[in-house]
Amino acid sequence: MVITRRAQARHAAKRYVGPKNKTEMKTNRIWFHAWIAPLVWLPLAVLSAFYPGDKYFSFYFATIPGAWVQEIFNVGFGLFATITQIGAALLAVFALGMLMDFVQVKRNIYFYFVTIGCVAGLFAANHKIKLDDLFLFLCWVIYLTGIIAVLIALIRKATRWSNQAL
Repeated sequence: MVITRRAQARHAAKRYVGPKNKTEMKTNRIWFHAWIAPLVWLPLAVLSAFYPGDKYFSFYFATIPGAWVQEIFNVGFGLFATITQIGAALLAVFALGMLMDFVQVKRNIYFYFVTIGCVAGLFAANHKIKLDDLFLFLCWVIYLTGIIAVLIALIRKATRWSNQAL
C-alpha cells in the first residue's frame, strides 16, 4: 500500500497536540508586528500627504524610507508620486515589522507609541503646532520605536548568549 503525501499530512495534523516546549511555541507565532506597524503607520503617512508642509518637506521626511523611489525613478510630484512613495515606505515599515517579529519584540511596544503620541498631541494642541509637523513627528516615532525595540531585543539576546557561554 502506497501512502501519499497528502495522507501523511492529514495523519500528522490529527496527531499534533500542540507545542512541546517554549521555543517551539515561540517559533509558531503569527507575524504580529509585520501587520500592526504598517497599519498604525499608513494613516499617518496618508495624512502627511494631505498636509505636506512647505515644499513637501513634512511629507518627504514622514515617508523617508520610500524616498529612494523619488530619487531613482524621478516620478515627479502629484498623485502617482505620492502613492509610489507611500507604497515603497510601506514595504520598508513592513520589513521593519518582520524584523521586530524575528527578534521577538514584545507586543506592548505599541503602548509606548500611543503614550508618546498622546503627549505629542496634547503638546501640539497647547502650542498650536501645525498638523504636518505632528504627522511627521508621529511617523518618526514609529520608525524610532521599531528600531530601538529591535536593538534592545538584539542586546538582550546577545547578553543571554554570552551568559550561556560562560
